[in-house]
Amino acid sequence: MSPCGPPGLRHPGSTLDLLGGADVRARVGRAAREHLGTWPEEHPERAADIVGRIVKRR
Repeated sequence: MSPCGPPGLRHPGSTLDLLGGADVRARVGRAAREHLGTWPEEHPERAADIVGRIVKRR
């Protein structure tokens, strides 16, 4: 059992439908892509360090 109750349990006023809907997922995805698309250009040394760590683990 999760801290929020058993899986699938909904209560009146549950925000899961509001915050977990396709519209919200699309907006969050778009915002993440926009941020992640510009961050490496704005922080090239840090981005290279992160990519280097990822490649090193493989």
